[in-house]
Amino acid sequence: MELKIIQGNVSEEILELYVKSFRMEPWNEEWTLDMAGMRINDYLQNPMAIGYEARQDGTIVGFLMGYMTSYLGVKEFHIQDFVISVDFSRMGLGSKMLSLVQQDVKRRGIEAINLLTLRDPRTVGFYNKNGYDINSNLVFMNKSIINE
Repeated sequence: MELKIIQGNVSEEILELYVKSFRMEPWNEEWTLDMAGMRINDYLQNPMAIGYEARQDGTIVGFLMGYMTSYLGVKEFHIQDFVISVDFSRMGLGSKMLSLVQQDVKRRGIEAINLLTLRDPRTVGFYNKNGYDINSNLVFMNKSIINE
């Protein structure tokens, strides 16, 4: 697997992978290519953001974006979105990509990696298998303000 840092705007291949992946179980979200492009390209304009693409034999197999930050003096990398193509799932490529990203951010002085994910046995199980633990001290909260 080849891991590359994304420079500039993301490719159409990544947008298609993003849309296809998040339209499927367990997310079932209503993404379009335009929505994905706006989200990813806007996000990667953050100077602390890093986007990675993974290829296997020239074919895009995964995408991960996140950002570097610090909390209480600890440099952290927050994974915002992580996708492995369903065509390549259950082959160990997600774990391999996480490992390569971990090596890269560690070289950048990062001491911890964190993320939010859907509460589903598939997602939680994947991250547990890769050494991530649930932080029972945190709660994700959300408020819609569209009708206020």
